[in-house]
Amino acid sequence: MSNFKLKKSEFMDLNVNKKALNEAEENELTSTMPEEIKDDEAAKEVETSEEEKEENTEDKKEEVNEGGLYKLSQETISELTDRIKDEYTAHYFYVNASNWCRDMNYKKATAFFEAEAVTELEHAKGVQDYMTDFNIIPVMPSTETKRTFTSLPQIIREAYKLELDLMMKYNETSSKLFASDLTTFDFLQTYRVGQKESVVEYNDLINALDLVNENDKFQVLYFEQTYL
Repeated sequence: MSNFKLKKSEFMDLNVNKKALNEAEENELTSTMPEEIKDDEAAKEVETSEEEKEENTEDKKEEVNEGGLYKLSQETISELTDRIKDEYTAHYFYVNASNWCRDMNYKKATAFFEAEAVTELEHAKGVQDYMTDFNIIPVMPSTETKRTFTSLPQIIREAYKLELDLMMKYNETSSKLFASDLTTFDFLQTYRVGQKESVVEYNDLINALDLVNENDKFQVLYFEQTYL
């Protein structure tokens, strides 16, 4: 058996040192744990940030085709395709209106609506040209091609509704694309202005109709000769 013995004071010092060592280890463990948690959270934030960057990069890639060229978004394509349909709808409306007027021998009204039909066709082509400029092949939507009429005043009033509806749709499309596609928004400015002018024009024609008896053929003929 060993003869090694500690004095009482040395034994107490040993216990104190052991206690201090334990406390130091506990303090070190306590102080390091939050840092590890923070490191984990920081790592997660970095990982999340990288994922968001990758998502944004993918979103931007969607606007670029294989050749690295900019192309219109699906939202823009959908909106413009709907407007092409509306322009063709208006075109066929005026084609039918001019044919009816020709049959009824309203010569000035025939020429007026023939010009309107050509204008609507130009509008449709303008939208298609804009899309193809950005390497998008427009899909031709089907639309109503046949309309029947019973009087010139009826045509005028229905034309007003048609132009007003188209103006509202161009405004709505522009509002949707303002934040995401300023290029298309600027392109549509010409269409917004044109539609406003068309609405005002037919509004004036309806005001003129209120000055005549629509059931009197001679007064309707006077209206046609004077205002169209």
